[in-house]
Amino acid sequence: MVTERGLDSVVLRRREGRFALGSEIAIFPRHAPTLIRMSVAPLRYRRGGETFHLAVGGGFAEVERDRVRIVTPRCKRPASREPDPRSAVRDTCRRWQRERIDSREAMAGYPEP
Repeated sequence: MVTERGLDSVVLRRREGRFALGSEIAIFPRHAPTLIRMSVAPLRYRRGGETFHLAVGGGFAEVERDRVRIVTPRCKRPASREPDPRSAVRDTCRRWQRERIDSREAMAGYPEP
């Protein structure tokens, strides 16, 4: 579980049919309550002028009373020694997407390639 306090913003990629595929939503303090379906994609947040990155394995984000709660099957921070955390998070998400596609194809009922 990752818990962060005092954030200036959270930006995540949503997966909702009524919006452009892969569009992002930025959440700032005092954002209206909402529930967002998320893609397997990088998430970034800002605190005190510094940007942090996380790999998120899909799921949901609930915004309520200055709190963003992420419910996801996977979440990973880049290593602190990582020279380019943004790239490391993107690579992790791509790997998770490939694993998801591979496991889906192995399930009964999905067509063979």
